[in-house]
Amino acid sequence: CEASSRHVLLFPDTKRAARWDWSGDIVIQSIPSGDVLRKLSGHRAAVTHLVLASNGVSASGSVDGSLILWNLKTGKSIFALEGHADAVLDLAISKNGAIVASLGRDGVARIWNTASGKCICAVKNSAISRLTVSLDGRYVLTSLSDGRLKVFDLHHAATIATYCNGIGSSTQTTFSSDGSTVYSLGERNKIHAWSVRAPKCLRTIESECGVPTTVAVAQDARRMIVGTDAGSIMNIRLPSAWPTAADARPFAVSQLE
Repeated sequence: CEASSRHVLLFPDTKRAARWDWSGDIVIQSIPSGDVLRKLSGHRAAVTHLVLASNGVSASGSVDGSLILWNLKTGKSIFALEGHADAVLDLAISKNGAIVASLGRDGVARIWNTASGKCICAVKNSAISRLTVSLDGRYVLTSLSDGRLKVFDLHHAATIATYCNGIGSSTQTTFSSDGSTVYSLGERNKIHAWSVRAPKCLRTIESECGVPTTVAVAQDARRMIVGTDAGSIMNIRLPSAWPTAADARPFAVSQLE
């Protein structure tokens, strides 16, 4: 047991885990043996975030503003992404590893091309509190402290949608696997489904099992899992196509023990 480990991340294969602390190093260990497989060294101060992609690419951010792209197969750094003047507060990566989005305490959100290590877009807005990237890396969603959500389309280099999620709402958001829908936790017990291509709210679901705190969507886009502050888990079956307002049939919602 490592007393100094302050953060732990389980790999999707469930056979490895990464841990990091104030030292700036990231240690990857085997499960369940605990053998050290890799040690990623490069940050000069405490690591704040580590994100993983399915192609073996990873990114990590630090309180000193450094951002490093890693090849987990070799344990070597690919690029040191330079641009943030202060701590990295949030970090997101597309599933294919093509795009990394980072948020600095300097109030700047940056979007990076992992193949070149170049910053392809930078947005300065001190209200941004969280970043979410679609699985294919085309869209980046920013959650703002005033309750708004904004979707940026990298193909057109423009903001294509703005949603009002509600003042004081959670910043927990996720994309559907095809990038067509954004799911967000709104005010009180509400969960919103937003259309990306025709910016509008498709449906609002109200939780009867406590206040939603986290949300995840299955890769087949047919099921959504929502955790609540009451300790319950909502299992929500999503439609294959969104119904019209005239055919707004309720979702099938069950509670997992």
